[in-house]
Amino acid sequence: CPNVQSKAANKRKRLTVFSWNAGGLSPSAWDYLQQWADLQDIDFICIQETHWPFTSEWQSAGYHILHSGEGSSHSGLLCMVSRKLCSQHELSWNEIVPGRLVHMRIHGSTRHIDLVSVYQHIFHPNRIDQRQEIWTRLSTLLGQLSQRHNLIMLGDFNTSLTRQSDAVGI
Repeated sequence: CPNVQSKAANKRKRLTVFSWNAGGLSPSAWDYLQQWADLQDIDFICIQETHWPFTSEWQSAGYHILHSGEGSSHSGLLCMVSRKLCSQHELSWNEIVPGRLVHMRIHGSTRHIDLVSVYQHIFHPNRIDQRQEIWTRLSTLLGQLSQRHNLIMLGDFNTSLTRQSDAVGI
């Protein structure tokens, strides 16, 4: 079913985003995801843990699509940017950590939008160094971005938060 539509006066003043850890994206699940996305009005979709080992970019009828993989089947980030939002030549991207950290930029005429997608390693004593690398690389990336740009950061951080309100916590 389609997502809730905003009032016409608010349309395009806000970006819509969707993030989901797929726990592995099989060919049939990918087909379902594409069918579902076609029914939505979502500007940016980020899927973590696809388990796809490759890095590639392509287009569908509605989206510019980037997949970042690290060569194994234990990670993978799939990023989809609506073609309504920008053209292909207005979009650039960089794998900061393949399959784990991707930076995309929409080059606007007056302001850019930075899209950061994260899939952090699980918290485990054997993964502390790998987790620290993601935090360090993410911190470096965020420090390099212009504060004039709009920033959207989403993903699976595999991190618990201390409960602060009904909106923040475990």
